[in-house]
Amino acid sequence: MIVTLSSKFAIKEGQEFFSYKDSEGIISLIPKVGDYFANAKPGEFTDSDDHLATNSPYRN
Repeated sequence: MIVTLSSKFAIKEGQEFFSYKDSEGIISLIPKVGDYFANAKPGEFTDSDDHLATNSPYRN
């Protein structure tokens, strides 16, 4: 199936989306984005008040 979207949305060619259909049949398209944290430095997205992240057993 192909869905055509209006050019007014200014979607770039090749843009990928996650799709979701709710119980009422409404379809949502959520743009896929790169990994925001791929080049993050340690502690860049947490501070001293972020106890869950700073004390996580899953931390590297």
